[in-house]
Amino acid sequence: MNEKNLFDLLKKDLENDLNYLKKQKNEEQEKQRLEKINDLEKIKTELTKSIEEKIDKTLEKKLKTFYYWLFGVSLFLLIVIIGVFFYLRNSFIK
Repeated sequence: MNEKNLFDLLKKDLENDLNYLKKQKNEEQEKQRLEKINDLEKIKTELTKSIEEKIDKTLEKKLKTFYYWLFGVSLFLLIVIIGVFFYLRNSFIK
């Protein structure tokens, strides 16, 4: 009888230890999962920032070239208008 009680107590202790270890393992796995999620979120924000910076740079470059073209075309048109004005003025004076 005494041996049976002793074995039952040992069995309960071992089951308790096993349950504790399982619980601890699950907590550790959950902690690792949360760390991975946080790491992935950090990587996502960094990638988003870098993509936004690239888009901003390309847009800035395209706007700069557009403004140069716009300035060049307006300057060309201004020269043509002034030339036509002087040409017409000289032709009407004669």
